[in-house]
Amino acid sequence: MFKKEVENWFRGLQSEICAALEEEDGKGRFKSDIWERAEGGGGDSRVIEDGNVIEKVE
Repeated sequence: MFKKEVENWFRGLQSEICAALEEEDGKGRFKSDIWERAEGGGGDSRVIEDGNVIEKVE
Protein backbone atom coordinates (compact mmCIF):
# COMPACT_ATOMS: atom_id res chain seq x y z
CA MET A 1 0.00 0.00 0.00
CA PHE A 2 2.83 2.40 0.83
CA LYS A 3 4.25 2.14 -2.73
CA LYS A 4 0.92 3.21 -4.25
CA GLU A 5 0.65 6.16 -1.82
CA VAL A 6 4.12 7.38 -2.82
CA GLU A 7 3.31 6.95 -6.51
CA ASN A 8 0.11 8.95 -6.12
CA TRP A 9 1.94 11.68 -4.19
CA PHE A 10 4.55 12.08 -6.97
CA ARG A 11 1.88 12.07 -9.70
CA GLY A 12 -0.01 14.76 -7.80
CA LEU A 13 3.17 16.82 -7.41
CA GLN A 14 3.86 16.51 -11.14
CA SER A 15 0.33 17.71 -11.92
CA GLU A 16 0.66 20.67 -9.54
CA ILE A 17 3.99 21.75 -11.06
CA CYS A 18 2.66 21.44 -14.62
CA ALA A 19 -0.50 23.39 -13.77
CA ALA A 20 1.56 26.17 -12.15
CA LEU A 21 3.84 26.42 -15.21
CA GLU A 22 0.84 26.55 -17.55
CA GLU A 23 -0.73 29.29 -15.46
CA GLU A 24 2.45 31.37 -15.42
CA ASP A 25 2.99 30.93 -19.15
CA GLY A 26 -0.61 31.75 -20.04
CA LYS A 27 -0.58 29.96 -23.42
CA GLY A 28 1.36 26.69 -23.38
CA ARG A 29 -0.30 23.44 -22.32
CA PHE A 30 1.43 20.21 -21.38
CA LYS A 31 0.86 17.13 -23.51
CA SER A 32 0.93 13.87 -21.59
CA ASP A 33 2.49 10.58 -22.76
CA ILE A 34 1.55 7.79 -20.34
CA TRP A 35 3.71 4.70 -20.72
CA GLU A 36 4.22 1.32 -19.07
CA ARG A 37 7.08 -1.14 -19.06
CA ALA A 38 6.47 -4.82 -19.74
CA GLU A 39 8.61 -5.66 -16.68
CA GLY A 40 6.43 -3.44 -14.50
CA GLY A 41 6.39 0.25 -13.77
CA GLY A 42 5.78 3.18 -16.03
CA GLY A 43 5.29 6.90 -15.99
CA ASP A 44 3.73 10.03 -17.42
CA SER A 45 6.12 12.09 -19.54
CA ARG A 46 4.91 15.63 -20.20
CA VAL A 47 6.05 18.22 -22.75
CA ILE A 48 5.07 21.87 -23.16
CA GLU A 49 6.00 23.85 -26.29
CA ASP A 50 5.41 27.20 -27.97
CA GLY A 51 4.15 29.08 -24.95
CA ASN A 52 4.28 32.81 -24.31
CA VAL A 53 7.37 32.43 -22.09
CA ILE A 54 8.29 28.73 -22.24
CA GLU A 55 9.76 27.65 -25.56
CA LYS A 56 10.04 23.95 -24.69
CA VAL A 57 10.22 21.84 -21.53
CA GLU A 58 10.45 18.04 -21.50
